[in-house]
Amino acid sequence: MANKDKPIQQAPVQGVDVEPANATVSVGATQQYTAIATFLGGGTQDVTAQSTWVVYPFELGTINAMGLLSATAVGTGSVYATYSGVQSGTEITISVVPDPVEQHRAVSPGGTCHLCGWTWTEANALSTGAPATHIVHVPAQ
Repeated sequence: MANKDKPIQQAPVQGVDVEPANATVSVGATQQYTAIATFLGGGTQDVTAQSTWVVYPFELGTINAMGLLSATAVGTGSVYATYSGVQSGTEITISVVPDPVEQHRAVSPGGTCHLCGWTWTEANALSTGAPATHIVHVPAQ
């Protein structure tokens, strides 16, 4: 006769892996983390939702109960997950948002860029290093 009230015994946790490892995220972006538990005797399980999450140092961002990090400041630190008393972490780098770069192309010698009106000339080709291409950096807004 089975006892329906008796809890099922789970194997002890041997370790927890936090993924992705060593991520780089821009300020203002988010990064989804997962926690994978490895049990003694074998077997793994996604325990992301059952884990406690922390980002350190705290000023780098916030991380919610589902492992979603919101990056708020530039720097390096760690993201930690704790499951069943076992803690593990990975490094994180939060960087500035890069300026967007648009590549304009002059279709052929003597051609004009359809985005900015840049005209291919021998002097322009020599100054850009690429005969039919020039790159314009657009400041972040």
